[in-house]
Amino acid sequence: MEALLLVVYIIGAGIMFWALALVTEEKFVPSLNAFCAIAGIPPAVAGATLMAAGASSPELFGCVDRRQRKNAARRPRPALAGT
Repeated sequence: MEALLLVVYIIGAGIMFWALALVTEEKFVPSLNAFCAIAGIPPAVAGATLMAAGASSPELFGCVDRRQRKNAARRPRPALAGT
């Protein structure tokens, strides 16, 4: 049973990596190329900085969201009107 679960896990991970590569190749790279053409950014700069920024943006937005929630929990809540 454990061997079957391992095989299913490996196949699932392979499918996820394939899907990520497909989305990146079909959507992210063309939009990055169009942005660089409009902004006049050389391809080497785009590959080194914008691609890295796009790849790490989920972590960035997750940290920003967590920080905002943490700060919102610290602020005192305003009193309700009429109380």
